[in-house]
Amino acid sequence: MLPSSGFCAPVKIAVLPWKVNSPEEMAFVRDAMRDMLTSRLGSNKAVEVARPDLVVDAMAGRGGAVTDALALEVGKKLSADYVLYGSLTILGSAISLDGRLASVGDSKVSPVYSKGVGLDSIVSMVDKLSND
Repeated sequence: MLPSSGFCAPVKIAVLPWKVNSPEEMAFVRDAMRDMLTSRLGSNKAVEVARPDLVVDAMAGRGGAVTDALALEVGKKLSADYVLYGSLTILGSAISLDGRLASVGDSKVSPVYSKGVGLDSIVSMVDKLSND
């Protein structure tokens, strides 16, 4: 009998582009969200993160808001086990992270939420989300 540790395939997760709601242009925050989540999740040997360019290709031609159905469809295209997506709202110094983790296998979607103060808090919110 083989030991269970080290012989299991990693869980594959696709990180979709995050929507940023802010009165100011915050494209750099949107890109940073994807990059931070991808690097933190990918640092765990038990997790394989879908390449961002493949995620973009899988979403091609699908404008508008990301819905649970779209996230699951993209996850199936990428052969992912999970899809992580959501939005970040920035109003003054208040920051709110509203994410969703979709399980492609059973189509269950779990909400994740975090709040902080100031742009610097985004890093700790992403760290917490990645660890959870």
